[in-house]
Formats: sequence, structure tokens, C-alpha cells
Amino acid sequence: GQARAAILAAPAVSVAERFAVQELQSFIEQISGARLPVCEPGQTPPSGEPAVWIVVGRSTAEARHADLRLAELGTEGFLIRSVGDELLIAGSETRGTLYGGYACVESLGCRWWSSDASTIPALRTVEVPATDRRELPKLVYREVLYQEQWGANLWGVRNRITNMVGGASEIPAEWGGSGPVFHSS
Repeated sequence: GQARAAILAAPAVSVAERFAVQELQSFIEQISGARLPVCEPGQTPPSGEPAVWIVVGRSTAEARHADLRLAELGTEGFLIRSVGDELLIAGSETRGTLYGGYACVESLGCRWWSSDASTIPALRTVEVPATDRRELPKLVYREVLYQEQWGANLWGVRNRITNMVGGASEIPAEWGGSGPVFHSS
């Protein structure tokens, strides 16, 4: 129930990365009851130096660790890596970092079954073991023929489903935007 970590995000992160920060903060609070402070580089939380920094966003992570090779991850790939007293969650500025944040809280037991049914574990202490996870999806277009996903919604984003561009299924930029358009001839 007490925050021993803080989220670090540069002020210039993209709108989707800012949403990733909000989602990560919200789910950690739902899981543990602790609201993690969000700081910009150079800032220290009111409670003093945290035991762990959760570094979120491409530019924030690259400024601290130049050797991450994040460009190789494309639009949807992400990196979750522990480096000393930091946990890095980074990918592209559209969907990669956002998907990395969801993968991180999934590793803690979060699941989104439908728009009104989810599993959020209750943990007194949230522990993330040392990790070096680098994911690059094989498919950039993932859509399901499931009524829950007809039209853009947060359930689909949390489950990393990319709708086609256009119409009612357009995903807002804050949620990472829609996937590519495919045409058949």
C-alpha cells in the first residue's frame, strides 16, 4: 500500500506514451493500493528517492540507456528490461510503449476478458523479477470477429488488437491509433 517506486517519463513523450503512464499508474494502484508518483527526469518524488524507477517511453529510456536498439522494434514491439534499480518499458511512440505497459501488468496477473469483465489481482507487495523481455509481433494487423471488438474500445487496445483504419473502428491516437489498411485486389 506504500509506493517504493516512481514512474519516470520525459515531458515530451507522445500522447500514447502518456496514456501508457496513466494506465500503468492506475493498474499498479488497483493491484496494490499504492499510487506511484510520476516524475520528469531530474525530479525527485515528494517522498524522496524511490527504490525503483519505472522508466516509461522511448525518449526517456534512450536518454538513460543509449544501447537499447528500440528502432528495431517497429511500431508495436516493446522492451521490458530491468537495469540496476530501473525497470524500462519502452517501444515506439504509437503502440509499442503502450503494449509494453500492458504486458508488464499482465505479468502481474491482470487480464481483460471483456469490456466489463477483468481480473486485477490484489497484492500487498508488487514484485517484478529481473527481466529482459523484447517482443516484436509477427503480425501488425490483428483483428477478431468478435462483437466485443466491433468499434474501437479500450478492451481491444489492452488485448493488443489493431482495428482497420476508418469508420467506427478508428482507434484514437491516445490509445495508439489504428493499425494499417490492407486492400485486396
